[in-house]
Amino acid sequence: MSVGVDNIIKQWDALNGDLLDEHRISSRSKVSCFKSFAAGENLFRGQTDRDGVIASLKLGGTITTSWDGTVRLRRLCLG
Repeated sequence: MSVGVDNIIKQWDALNGDLLDEHRISSRSKVSCFKSFAAGENLFRGQTDRDGVIASLKLGGTITTSWDGTVRLRRLCLG
């Protein structure tokens, strides 16, 4: 994955260099930090079942910060 001054995150195929996906970060300011994370890196979303028990689902995705102080989390969408 990469991000440039155009605020577009690009996902690349590491084996052949093909562009797999891209999306624009909706921020007025330039990205100052970018981190991608896998589902196993302990970022969780809790969901409550009908008995009130909280179950955690592991997520993967990206975190970006911008010079204007904006922090954005984009979760991995499994297709």
